[in-house]
Amino acid sequence: KGFGLTLRVMDPAEAQTLGLTNANGFLVLSVEKNSAADKLQIKPNDVLLALNGVEVTSATQLQELVRGLVASAKVFRAGAIVSLQAPLTI
Repeated sequence: KGFGLTLRVMDPAEAQTLGLTNANGFLVLSVEKNSAADKLQIKPNDVLLALNGVEVTSATQLQELVRGLVASAKVFRAGAIVSLQAPLTI
């Protein structure tokens, strides 16, 4: 099972409209319920910027990053950069 996101590549004009300084990142269109992305609390309309501290710059890189355990994400949400952490399960 995948990471649980439907994404779209950001274009420079869209990034500027949202207040981002560059177009690196992916716009989150939807999040699958109970997926790894949902557990990280990624939400539709977030812009995914980084996973596990690695800036996401391409679709190929994103696919590589989600193959393993994703413990953290950085997103741009409602005008601010937000750091998200996966809940610790014992």
